Amino acid sequence: MKTPLSKRLIPVVHVTDFETKVKPTEVGLCVLVDGRKAFIYEHMLNDGFYQREKIVIQFSENHPKFVDGLFQTKYYEINEPGKLAWGYKGEVMKVEYLHLA
Repeated sequence: MKTPLSKRLIPVVHVTDFETKVKPTEVGLCVLVDGRKAFIYEHMLNDGFYQREKIVIQFSENHPKFVDGLFQTKYYEINEPGKLAWGYKGEVMKVEYLHLA
């Protein structure tokens, strides 16, 4: 079953330094992005001085636009369920939450 993704469903991973490694398959939410399976999470870095956040999508399937299988940006918003707008050129990804049993 698929549901358009809303921001409240995206897991947030809190880290305190740049060296922290996370595995998207363990912390991310299983989704379809433009019809391709992926894992999504919000990466929140707070080093005690600054707080930085970004969205991270690790693809499990090939995506023609993201050949290394990884997408991440600080410049994103989800103003409508299932539509992740990113960057400065008005690009939008269709993101659906996969309900796994």
